[in-house]
Amino acid sequence: MSTRRARLDPAVGLRCALVGFDAYTGSSDQMSFDTSWTDISKLLAVGVASWVSDIGGGIPGYAVSWPNMGYIPFAEIRKLSGSVVYDDFYDASNPTGLYARVTAGGFTRPQASTSDKLLYVAYQIPVPSG
Repeated sequence: MSTRRARLDPAVGLRCALVGFDAYTGSSDQMSFDTSWTDISKLLAVGVASWVSDIGGGIPGYAVSWPNMGYIPFAEIRKLSGSVVYDDFYDASNPTGLYARVTAGGFTRPQASTSDKLLYVAYQIPVPSG
């Protein structure tokens, strides 16, 4: 199978294919960008993360699952505390911040407290690996 990753044509505009798909013959769902889209990018998942008592290894935190597209998607995760949305996860006990582990099938983030909520959005845009 041919895997031409990009197509620039006055008749169709610019199309950029996901890994393993062809920009000339692939469907819209197989593109990471297509000028025919009305939105800048397609959403994979969006919502409020659920707190669980064990995200793995007996560690409490937040866990979210989404459909595995065969790549790690670009994801934005924000903390909602009261009515304020924070871009970073840090406090006096963690001055360098905390992390979220994003995979092809979702994300996890350790946190003992259930008082905050996490807002997330995952885009159908693969994160470059390497």
